[in-house]
Amino acid sequence: MRFNWKVFVVAFVFSLVTTFLSGIFPTLVYASARDLGLDYSMVYWLSIVASFVISPFLLFASFYRMGRNVDLKAEFRSVVASLFFGSWAGHFISLVYSTSAWAMTSTYAVIAVIWYGVSSALSIEFFVGFSALSMAYIYKSQTRAEVGR
Repeated sequence: MRFNWKVFVVAFVFSLVTTFLSGIFPTLVYASARDLGLDYSMVYWLSIVASFVISPFLLFASFYRMGRNVDLKAEFRSVVASLFFGSWAGHFISLVYSTSAWAMTSTYAVIAVIWYGVSSALSIEFFVGFSALSMAYIYKSQTRAEVGR
């Protein structure tokens, strides 16, 4: 089984960016918005909208475009493993970044962070990415079958 690094990197970047936009970014901006007299709800709303636009739509388009060059039938295990570990690593790094160092010292906290990473890895980045790769593979297979007739 050969690890598919392109799938890993795309899943990693998208999970890192969407987790940052939906959770960490509004928290970081809250203090600045309050100090500057800005409406925090507007900043939060804009980060949620940006996360929604980036995650399902741009994620689907990126994986669909990449899926045209991936033989999903031959590389199924490596693609699924790369997609899972890329999503997991992105969520895990963003969670560790947002969690303070003292909270990571207990065993329970480490297990909770790992479990959060695994459960969030099987979220939107994994399923949207796999759906886009599958749809691209099916479309490519049907196009080849029609050309061969």
